[in-house]
Amino acid sequence: MSSLITLKRSAAGFQECSMLYPLNKYLVVKPIQDNEKDNHSTVLIPDGVDIKKSTFCLVELVEPNVNSTLRAGMKLVTQSHLLESAEIAGNTYYLLLENYVVGFLGASEES
Repeated sequence: MSSLITLKRSAAGFQECSMLYPLNKYLVVKPIQDNEKDNHSTVLIPDGVDIKKSTFCLVELVEPNVNSTLRAGMKLVTQSHLLESAEIAGNTYYLLLENYVVGFLGASEES
């Protein structure tokens, strides 16, 4: 029996190995941080509040689903509020539905 996810048996039950393999049109991505300077503000913002400066964000594709035509390493553009984070087995994964990808960055083809 072959499986994409190898599970290890332990006294506590099953533990997931180091990679999450997405299904159902989900993609595992990694947000690409902007190299902006820290803006110091005189307004106090509570911890845990995330201030988005742009509606869109750039992410790197870590692991596509098995039916995807996208490939790992691609730089994808999506709306920032559609990016989901999940804490699974001590790791943080960022998930995005493939339908929410609006484009990708690549080298321009000059004719």
